[in-house]
Amino acid sequence: TVMGFSTFSRILALAAAVLSWFVLTGAADAGLLASWEFNPAEVSGSSVAATAGSAANTTGTLQADASAIGGGLRLDGSGDYLQFGNNLTDLRGLSEMTLAAWVNVGDSSTAQRRIVEHEDNFYFWQESGAFRYTTHGTGGDSKAVSTTAPSAGTWQHVLAIYRGGQPAEIYVDGVLEDTSGANQANMANNVQTFQIGARRGGSGSPTNFFNGVMDDVAVW
Repeated sequence: TVMGFSTFSRILALAAAVLSWFVLTGAADAGLLASWEFNPAEVSGSSVAATAGSAANTTGTLQADASAIGGGLRLDGSGDYLQFGNNLTDLRGLSEMTLAAWVNVGDSSTAQRRIVEHEDNFYFWQESGAFRYTTHGTGGDSKAVSTTAPSAGTWQHVLAIYRGGQPAEIYVDGVLEDTSGANQANMANNVQTFQIGARRGGSGSPTNFFNGVMDDVAVW
């Protein structure tokens, strides 16, 4: 559940997100694969289970000081993230995918900060005043970059759409901001870890930690 809005601000933000939902229903016919709402019933100690979805192995483990108490995933940008294994086979090698999250960034730093990634398959992050999405695939990467900058202390709805062989798309608060016209890659199917709030490179060591709060992370 998204937190911290004034009533008016929340109405505006939810109205914008409705536009994204229309996009979702047209772009991801396969249905919901996984969503994490970080509700109390889904959090047990350091374990966080998915709220819904057909994908398997979607329970993650909170790392460092990461917290999901009271709704939302709180990360401090210094070692905090939600870690999953390399067995999320339903979330890689896809022919199409929609990826979305509510984010409330803790700073507007130009540093690279991961939102969601399935290493060597797809990446969603903030960097240098923009939200960014990349599908890693055969023949190159398909990329999309927002024109809206991450705004510290403000809830923003970010959404990316991937369709094999077509341009990637990125939306902020329901508005289409980029359609990549180059390197329309097909997603790879690499056996790597999945994480929310951090990057795991080839060494396996986490880096590029998200700073702020996330909620309603979902993959269709």
